Amino acid sequence: RFAVPHVARLAEAVRRAIHEIRAVTLWLREGTGDPVGLLGLSLGGYLTALSAGLYDDLDFAIPMVPPVCIGDLAWHFHRQSRKTRGAGADAPAFAYDELRRGYRIHSPLAHALRIPRERVLIVAGRGDRIVPPEHPHALWRHFGSPAIHWFSGGHLAPFGRPGIARAIRQHLRSLDLV
Repeated sequence: RFAVPHVARLAEAVRRAIHEIRAVTLWLREGTGDPVGLLGLSLGGYLTALSAGLYDDLDFAIPMVPPVCIGDLAWHFHRQSRKTRGAGADAPAFAYDELRRGYRIHSPLAHALRIPRERVLIVAGRGDRIVPPEHPHALWRHFGSPAIHWFSGGHLAPFGRPGIARAIRQHLRSLDLV
């Protein structure tokens, strides 16, 4: 379960997801001999970016609208909640810095990129209000300015966008993977 406010439980869920991603990528590589990479959207983009900072054998990594700091998102959503606005509002359970520290262990920004940056394509939405553009931009800087494709729109806008599919295809072609 990812949608839990408990820092330790979320860390365990991320650990399990990364373990399963690793097991599947190794199984695919051993079973097929074909190139293996990751493409993930939103939380999948987070896990894709994190995997690219943990493993050096991915043939490509394409994080789409990836958050990079769960603490930032939790703080942002808490501040936007009706329960936290106006007189008598609930105070946050944690301070902003506490949230950032609590979720830092599995942030993609806590790990250096382990694959060549040429294998990375970040896809980000200029109008994303769930994962603000600052997140993919921070990942882009942290990963040493790999290719990035910006699209107009929000978090769910990648679906059915030919420009995004074209950018992904071009990226995979540049790596001789398709």
